[in-house]
Amino acid sequence: MQVSKSKIMTNQISVPDAFPLSFVTGKDDDHENSNLALVYDRYKDRFTTFPKEKGWMTEDLYMYQGFWHQSKNVVSVETVMATQDTFQSHPSDVYLATLPKSGTTWLKALVFAIVNRNQYKNKPPSTHPLQKSNPHNCLPFVEAEVIRTSPTYINSHSPRLFATHIPYTSLPRSILDSSCRVVYMCRNPKDVLVSLFHFANKLTLLESGPSATESETKLFLHTWKKLIAEDQVLIQNQK
Repeated sequence: MQVSKSKIMTNQISVPDAFPLSFVTGKDDDHENSNLALVYDRYKDRFTTFPKEKGWMTEDLYMYQGFWHQSKNVVSVETVMATQDTFQSHPSDVYLATLPKSGTTWLKALVFAIVNRNQYKNKPPSTHPLQKSNPHNCLPFVEAEVIRTSPTYINSHSPRLFATHIPYTSLPRSILDSSCRVVYMCRNPKDVLVSLFHFANKLTLLESGPSATESETKLFLHTWKKLIAEDQVLIQNQK
């Protein structure tokens, strides 16, 4: 299932050779955890006043701009708010936007491989970044930029490739108002719910059985229905 918006482009993108990436190391991880705590402290007085429900994978979910978000995570209500306040897009940027458990990881790999196909077509497969690193490093989440110690990309290189779980209407104005490309993908919500169900249960390690309740399922369906209810969204089924 593919979602098409007015900003989605299917034209061929002319790109330079591959760009350098500053892959995350264990030390960077520690710094980012500290920065995430700072972001949480900066925004907690605001988002803790938002409507709240019991979370599925986290303690609480917060309603922000019509969507439910978790907290204390790289992709969270506080990092969405910080991204809106600070992130600056470039006209040549490419953004892969998905809901969680919609095939994000393999779509990241596909986008990175396509954009950088000329750089590696005559080189041994073992030299390709996807052979050396996780697709999440090759196509970083834009929400993570607010907690990184240094930007992922050097300013002189384009296009920058990012992924995001931020709903389209909550993207930073610098993205919405620019000529950058947004590839917005969604998956059949029944499949997403089943995948999220199993993923959540693995994380929570509950011994008492499945963690999903009727109320939590309704929260998920609310997010998905609102996502496709926006005026500029066209759903196209692909078999």
